[in-house]
Amino acid sequence: MTQMTKRALAASLKKLLSQKTLDKIMVIKDIYDLIDCFYTHEASRALDGKKLTELKQPLLLKSAEQGALKKASGTVVGELLAKYGIV
Repeated sequence: MTQMTKRALAASLKKLLSQKTLDKIMVIKDIYDLIDCFYTHEASRALDGKKLTELKQPLLLKSAEQGALKKASGTVVGELLAKYGIV
């Protein structure tokens, strides 16, 4: 880990400690948790609180989306989409 990264993490921790106690601060386990968190946040922000199936789309795109969602059903991707309320 670079010194710049360590300083950024330390500054973030300091800011969090001014808002809550150490036992209330959760730390992400690994880089994959961080990536998951980042993409979940970005997807949620892009959808503006709506579910993917609630967006107004052209009929052809909506049909393709429904086919893809049907294929994803029962897979890890489908579970993640449901877990984070995207569908």
